[in-house]
Amino acid sequence: MQPQHLQPLALENIVETYRKRLETAIASLPGGSQREGLRGEIRQLDAARMRGRMSGMSGRVMLKPDPELLPVRPRCPSCEMRMTGIAVSETSEGFECRTFACTRCGHSETRVMASGLP
Repeated sequence: MQPQHLQPLALENIVETYRKRLETAIASLPGGSQREGLRGEIRQLDAARMRGRMSGMSGRVMLKPDPELLPVRPRCPSCEMRMTGIAVSETSEGFECRTFACTRCGHSETRVMASGLP
């Protein structure tokens, strides 16, 4: 049995959903290079789907984690890159101090958060 926080997504369904989005975008664009670029993406998706069928990959299932269970990674206020958690310390009951640092510009900050968050 798979964990509850993982949702099965068939690769074929993901590709088909993306293909439909591209087709909708193409229908709303006037003719031109942007429209042709999206048609090229559809051709690439179709080719990738055929390669997957030939290699027996079409029935496989990918697992996607529930977004609510992913770790909290705030954006750096200086450069907008996602910061990395570098320290966690408990404060009062139900709360903890988390220190985050930016790997791009070196900015760091500490935030008080509810404990038990991912």
